[in-house]
Amino acid sequence: MKTYFYIQPRQSGKSDKCIAELMKYTTYLITRDKFSKKTLLNKIQSRHMDTFVYTVKEFLKLSNTIFERVVIDEYFFFNLKDREELYKKLNNNCDELIIYTSCRNKIQLELLSEIRKMKRGDEPFILNIQTLPNYTELYNCFITNPTTQIIDTVFSPR
Repeated sequence: MKTYFYIQPRQSGKSDKCIAELMKYTTYLITRDKFSKKTLLNKIQSRHMDTFVYTVKEFLKLSNTIFERVVIDEYFFFNLKDREELYKKLNNNCDELIIYTSCRNKIQLELLSEIRKMKRGDEPFILNIQTLPNYTELYNCFITNPTTQIIDTVFSPR
């Protein structure tokens, strides 16, 4: 699975980039709630595109097993349970995943690096990371997949 994880500041045009991806390719676009979905659909102003825009809860109910291309808007603002369910549904079941988000909390870069090493399976642990705060949250997150490309990184909120 190709995964591109864009972390950018608030109000930097992430949703507009999601819309551009949607208009360019047939893509599933996932938002965090109904208000965000409505806002995006108002920006798109195209009736046939509403069949590709879902809230995270709507998307999780879809019965598709393989997804060609999925774009996620404000992933770090989804609740933890939805992020974990989305990770289970899409991990290894999606050809291309593009995520645009801002940070909600600071990400510990050392922990991020250690989890990626663990998932890759090529290095023993330096830290007992399972006991650290945010371990489970980061482990079940696309950002720690070894093949994920992290782009435009801003690891703390403004």
